[in-house]
Amino acid sequence: MKKPKGNKKPTTSKKKGDIEVPQLSGIITDELQKLKIYLQNSEWTLIKYMIAQGKWNGNVALLRPPANYDENNSSIDLGLFAYWLNNKKKLKIYNEHWMAIDSLIFLLNYYDALPKTQMTDPNYAFLQTPGNGLIYTDGSVLNAEPYATYDQEWFTAFLNLLETIRHGAWYFGDELPPIDVIPINVMDQKGELKIAILGDWGTGESDAKRVMKMIQAQKPDYVIHLGDVYYSGTPDVKGTNGTIYFNPGEETKNLLDIWPKEFAGRSFTMNSNHEMYSGANGLIDALKKAGSPFRSQDGKTCFLLRFGGWNLLGLDSAYMSKSYTAFMDGDIGESNQAQRVWIKNLQLDPNKTIVFTHHNGFEFDGSGGTLLWNQVVDTLGGDPYAWYWGHVHNALVYKQPISIPPAKGIPGFTTRTFARCSGHAAIPYGNASALEGNTQIAYRPTEVNRANNQLYNGFNMLTLKTNRGVVTNITEEFFDLSPRTQPTWLKTLKSS
Repeated sequence: MKKPKGNKKPTTSKKKGDIEVPQLSGIITDELQKLKIYLQNSEWTLIKYMIAQGKWNGNVALLRPPANYDENNSSIDLGLFAYWLNNKKKLKIYNEHWMAIDSLIFLLNYYDALPKTQMTDPNYAFLQTPGNGLIYTDGSVLNAEPYATYDQEWFTAFLNLLETIRHGAWYFGDELPPIDVIPINVMDQKGELKIAILGDWGTGESDAKRVMKMIQAQKPDYVIHLGDVYYSGTPDVKGTNGTIYFNPGEETKNLLDIWPKEFAGRSFTMNSNHEMYSGANGLIDALKKAGSPFRSQDGKTCFLLRFGGWNLLGLDSAYMSKSYTAFMDGDIGESNQAQRVWIKNLQLDPNKTIVFTHHNGFEFDGSGGTLLWNQVVDTLGGDPYAWYWGHVHNALVYKQPISIPPAKGIPGFTTRTFARCSGHAAIPYGNASALEGNTQIAYRPTEVNRANNQLYNGFNMLTLKTNRGVVTNITEEFFDLSPRTQPTWLKTLKSS
């Protein structure tokens, strides 16, 4: 499933009557098996949580965890996908797209990659009923409201991922090509640079638009979107591979069409797991489109701004990630691959570098590191001064310094990097119980909107000030849609 080298578009041969079955390579069928395990594990993580919350309807003694169950190899976000694959008529889109869905399910069945399900109709109905949703330990809203965790349109995104795999439709094929990004030297005209940072914004919904209006009021010089256009950032139907996807045109509708025109040429957006579901086709088409507000990226999924002797480095943490974990884990490639070679050749001072990625550099609760952290630090030659990421639907300011323990085979480390999560620009999220009393976190929003028992969406601002052309002061602010108008968090990251 992860863009195997030399993989051609599948050929077909007639099997089982008149149904044509794509003849997939051994590499792809192996990855399908890994995805099957991942989906079964994800369902069990959901069931286990429902049981713990006293919300499971049925005889718990009849349930069995998947063989070799590993909670670390699962995602609560995919907790209902095994059920949907086995109960296709529960999908609202089935009547319209039954032929394509049947074809994909037949393909999984044929290659023994259809996951088993233990989710039952009554428990599924509980999760689909308005008002019944649970808040997961990480703040995920476990119900079916638009853009909540079990909105059925997420399954459409999963189908798009399968379509990308089936057609071999990754925009660049196996991996990112050699990177020739030209650094942008930002003119120091007023002694400061204001940057708005928002993540996971691309819903096109009213809260996303309200967040953007708040950003416009701040009058930033640049805006950086940390990635995720929903549900799978599809290209236009006439765009690259546009005819193979469900719901074409999401990247245009939920990003390009509603991005403020005054930020054209002063905006950057990043690759993400959701945009990889459609092979990054929609994202890269958007970057290359005539008049794109992101034209400064020159069609690339990474960037470098230079200001006052400092570096603002945006990386693609999604393209080289793994499809069998639905691109949930960040990855910038091996040391000899394009992105890391490009970074090394820049010879940046990590002490004057602020990194931006879609994926998180360590676990949201500080309980362990990630491959991505090791890759970035190794490639830069040291810890960056600060690092902003999205992906996790929350706003989190981590303590500095912070010590991350070893976990999942990744060594522990201590860092003085100012680590921040800004993934709360549009997706519904709640108070994360796993973060209560967490000593690794200096700030997180906790003010609940009484209308829906959720937290407020928002963004943050980063301001760099110079003295004689050299950055001497860096401050950050977090804002949200709560009734207050002042920042909910204000911190000086550098003062000299």
